[in-house]
Amino acid sequence: MMEKNIQQTINGVQYAATSATGDAVIYIIYNYYDANDSTALIEPVDTQLEIDTPSPYRGLSYFKSGDASLFFGRDSQIKELKEATELRNFIPILGASGSGKSSLVFAGLIPKLAEQGNWLFTYFRLGDHPDPFQAIAEALLPLYGSYEGDLAKDIKENQQKIADIFKIIQNKHPDHQLLLFVDQFEQLYVSYDEQTQHLFLDLLLNIIQPPGKDSLPRVLVTTMRSEFLDKARSYQPFADAWKNYIDLSSMIPKELAEVLEKPALARKVKFQEGLVKRILDHVSNDKKCLPLLEFALDELWKKRTKRLKKATENQEQTDRRLTYDDYQEIGEVKGAIEKYANNFYRDLTPADKEEVPKIFTQLVNFSQFIQEDPADKLYVRRVAKKNEFREEDWRLVEVLADKRLVVTNRNAEGEDTVEIIHEALIREWGTLQEWIDNDRAFLSWRHQLRINIAQWKSASKDEDGLLRRKPLLIAEDWLQKREADLKNEREYIKKSLALRKKEKKERDRQIEKEREQERKVRKAAQTRTRVAIVSTVIVSLAIVVALIKQQEVQKQQQEVQKQHDNNTLKDLSKNSTASLYSGLQLEALINNIDAGKQLKKLEQSGRAEADTKMLVVANLREVVYEIKEQNRLENGSFNSISFSPDGQMIASGDSSGIVKLWKRDGSLIKTLTEHSANVESVSFSPDGQMIASASRDKTVKLWTRNGRLITTLPHSAEVSSVSFSPDGKTIASASSDGTIKFWTRDGSLIKTFTAGVSSISFSPDGQMIASASRDKTVKLWKRDDGSLIRTLTGHSDGVNSVRFSPDGQMIASASWDKTVKLWTQDGNLIKTLPGSSVVADVIFSPDGQMIASASWDGTVKLWKRRDGSLITTLTSNNTSVHSVSFSPDGQIIAGDNKLWKLDGNLIKILTAHTNGVEDIRFSPDGKTLASASQDKTVKLWKPDGSLIKTLIAPSNDVPGNKSLSNNCSGDEPPDNSVDDGSSNTVSGVSFSPDGQMIASAHEDGTVKLWKQDGNFIKTLTGHSCWVADVRFSPDGQMIASASRDGSIKLWNRYGSLITTLAGHSGAVEGVSFSPDGQMIASASRDGSVKLWKRNGSLITTLQDHSSGISFSPDGQMIASASSDGSIKLWKRNGSLINTLKGHSDLVTNVSFSPDGQIIASASLDGSIKLWKPYGSLITTLTGHKYVATSLSFSPDGKTLASASRDKTVILWNLNLDDLLVRGCNWLHDYLKNPNNGMSENDPNRHVCDDIGTSRS
Repeated sequence: MMEKNIQQTINGVQYAATSATGDAVIYIIYNYYDANDSTALIEPVDTQLEIDTPSPYRGLSYFKSGDASLFFGRDSQIKELKEATELRNFIPILGASGSGKSSLVFAGLIPKLAEQGNWLFTYFRLGDHPDPFQAIAEALLPLYGSYEGDLAKDIKENQQKIADIFKIIQNKHPDHQLLLFVDQFEQLYVSYDEQTQHLFLDLLLNIIQPPGKDSLPRVLVTTMRSEFLDKARSYQPFADAWKNYIDLSSMIPKELAEVLEKPALARKVKFQEGLVKRILDHVSNDKKCLPLLEFALDELWKKRTKRLKKATENQEQTDRRLTYDDYQEIGEVKGAIEKYANNFYRDLTPADKEEVPKIFTQLVNFSQFIQEDPADKLYVRRVAKKNEFREEDWRLVEVLADKRLVVTNRNAEGEDTVEIIHEALIREWGTLQEWIDNDRAFLSWRHQLRINIAQWKSASKDEDGLLRRKPLLIAEDWLQKREADLKNEREYIKKSLALRKKEKKERDRQIEKEREQERKVRKAAQTRTRVAIVSTVIVSLAIVVALIKQQEVQKQQQEVQKQHDNNTLKDLSKNSTASLYSGLQLEALINNIDAGKQLKKLEQSGRAEADTKMLVVANLREVVYEIKEQNRLENGSFNSISFSPDGQMIASGDSSGIVKLWKRDGSLIKTLTEHSANVESVSFSPDGQMIASASRDKTVKLWTRNGRLITTLPHSAEVSSVSFSPDGKTIASASSDGTIKFWTRDGSLIKTFTAGVSSISFSPDGQMIASASRDKTVKLWKRDDGSLIRTLTGHSDGVNSVRFSPDGQMIASASWDKTVKLWTQDGNLIKTLPGSSVVADVIFSPDGQMIASASWDGTVKLWKRRDGSLITTLTSNNTSVHSVSFSPDGQIIAGDNKLWKLDGNLIKILTAHTNGVEDIRFSPDGKTLASASQDKTVKLWKPDGSLIKTLIAPSNDVPGNKSLSNNCSGDEPPDNSVDDGSSNTVSGVSFSPDGQMIASAHEDGTVKLWKQDGNFIKTLTGHSCWVADVRFSPDGQMIASASRDGSIKLWNRYGSLITTLAGHSGAVEGVSFSPDGQMIASASRDGSVKLWKRNGSLITTLQDHSSGISFSPDGQMIASASSDGSIKLWKRNGSLINTLKGHSDLVTNVSFSPDGQIIASASLDGSIKLWKPYGSLITTLTGHKYVATSLSFSPDGKTLASASRDKTVILWNLNLDDLLVRGCNWLHDYLKNPNNGMSENDPNRHVCDDIGTSRS
């Protein structure tokens, strides 16, 4: 068939059309990123031609239409696709990244359809253009011809326009069908906002509708990564379109063998016997193997070519096949890409090494969708324009393109562009992943910013699209830190900053205008006053009036300023506390201490509001008691970290090839720079006098403790792990060269084991070695002869780390499958500890009772060895933690660049009770606490949490029959109560106002009186059912008891019954005296609160509440708790003030602070909530594991005690001064650390200078 090439340019887009003789015309449209560089079949006829023969493999590039003669292994899928074009007009092709989707269409489907001679082909790739409508317009224009106007804009605003476009194409090319190919469809969900996504999908729905008889028959083919299917289906109008997708599954061995052998045979080249099988073994069951395979085969071909060339030059004989030796030298299939990239990076100058990571991270997309599970590595490359880089960096881009790591092109606007050659490079090159992970926070933020900028530009740069408030503060911070990396984003941020400045000026101008108006009013008033002065009396009166007015204005201004200062302080406290759970714990503590200091200043000026004080103190308390991070070694990330045996030194290794030695307080001792690539492992000898470091530069280096290099131990490939034997006489190193080597301390090689290993660990007795491998196994070896003892199987992906427990009885392994597995020494799986991301490292605590695991989700998790339960999660502000180490005393954990202290500032939790605690009360002098429990005891405590005494009622102290009536107002006693008296829960406790007597309420229907020292006085009997609560009157002369028999009984101080208050129809759960002692309030399960006079006469009934009750200190307000989770606030006369809602279950107790400015509530939901007196929630205290039953403020208001059925009492520290001292004690080392990233003049470094600490 005669062919001719026609070159045309339409609107600046060059395309090629190939026409054949006859009536059929075939158009093949190549976009600007699809250069037609097909490789013709060449048959070598002599040695030189054989050397010059190009590779038949595509490396990381996809197969294009001109490569059809070299595209093998997909015959059945090509046939399926061709048949699909005859049956339907939308064909989505789904597969893993690297499964060959694009190649299947370009080199498979299109050439097959072209044989028919009546097809038009055009395509575009999503993500290459800021607007997908522009991309499809540019793909259709070469077929359409000249178009007046903006086609992209027209089809976006009027989607019916697309039908007109196809009609015109039909007129130009009658009797033809169109294949419109949209490549990399996943980019729609990564590169564009949701509104644009939906508009574009609506357009595609119009395209795939069955065409009318006068319209162009068309088929839309898309390729998309299968991970994005759920996201694609989330847009309901387009969901059904995905039903009949073609799943491009893994190739079977026969098809893979064709991919290997047939391209080589086309060049008359064969593989060495057995090599094809070995390669197939390496790629079996790997859906993403094709780009790795093609790259390895391309490298293998080039290795053969170099060998032939060298042999020819030296006139030597050599094997002309593709050989085993060459295959191993390139790093095999799994290692070829990483080895190639590492070799390239290793040879760069130090300056270029600094810039290359910035280039690559510009070329990866960071949408929120991609980051939902970092372990899945859903990396998507992006096309970047030249103007995003500095001129000197573009020189490096061209170097990367020469090395086939990136691809440069020119887009429709004539702009130079660059992209990573394939996602496989991101997936397989560990160094690139580290660059991405280490900078993920900035990169993901910048990605979202770029989407905002695109929306802003599409809205004609409207001011509404600029950043404001918190997003602008974040952008401003990044601009200060990373302006060089925001070349194209600077304008947008600076315009946003300018708008903020402009709006502030406008606000200031408005304020000034209002002030000027006020001044004019005041001046006019003063003028009128002067005019009105006709007598001394009038003058005096005017002056008084003016003074009053001026005082009112000043008072209003002071109130406004007071509100502003309080609100600003509350915002600072809230925002600072949020950092506690985002990996920035030290920043959270510093900022909360600053808030505490500002609160003290407000208090000193009398302008601090009660809720501000409680919020700031509660948040400071939360940070002081929850913080675990104690120090940082530097701002960065480490691949490996290890404590010295004496715990006084830390060694770290990082991805720049540097080993650093640190003191425990964070000060840097020495920097060791002899490695030339990533340091993967560091380890101290058992005597602490030697340090070993393993690196990707193929060496292990041995150093003295002070950092002097002793010797270098060589491997033939990257070294991933190094470890000392327990006796310190032997060093073991593991390498990707497939060996474990054993060395003496002077560097002599003892022996070599053959094993593919990523991590090694000696057993505590030194007789066994455990190795972790990428083959998903852990292997146990004898140390003396290297024989394999057993293999532990169970992981579903490669194993990164393995450790023995200190007693040698347990082995822990960490894996890419996101789990830690615990094994017995004989290989039985004990337990699997689940994670949410790749687990990079695992280690036992020195006492063996705890396990720490480091993960790529940026966390270190601590687990109990005994049952595998999670103890706590420590969060880093970096996106991944690669290594974790315990200090020898087990108190400090080093992970990433952070030091976490495990014991921290311990909350005072009183734990002596053996059953639930029902009530808690401070004595009037605050020196004693009394707790009442289901364990039948009352316990007396000091405020520091030490137990003073346990009060146990004497047996048989109730005369007569002890059994109670079942008449409990229809309410069965909850929990563990029975009628036979065998259980006697103490449900309430109260101190007399003078502190000399204690009253306790009991399940057996009695009230018991005790002396302050715990000696029993007497028992009060009279109730017929459980006594739920007991209280002294303010004068101490009366005792009120509330019972589930529906009554309240009033007793004198000596235990004689005065009267019984009857009127409730259900169990009475709470009773309280007003501060003046003239009123009694009772709360009942009948849903009411009743107010009584002291003489027993009923005043009024308040409906809808049934549980705890409390008077405010001034007696003017009553708070009642209810089963519906609310608290009601009443005036003393019974009128409702407000209802507080926030608990998720019954409210058990409510209490006012001594100054009456705070209300505390306890609930069945386990939480304690603090409220303003008139209703808004201040904060929530969480710590109890079960029902919170009771609350009591200390008389000075600096401690809140809470009781719970989890058997504990928690003392919540609300003492601002004490919290500030505790916080500054914690920060001591960090603030003195010269490597903490703060300048000497940074105010944060000096936040504790004026706060006394317990340190000298």
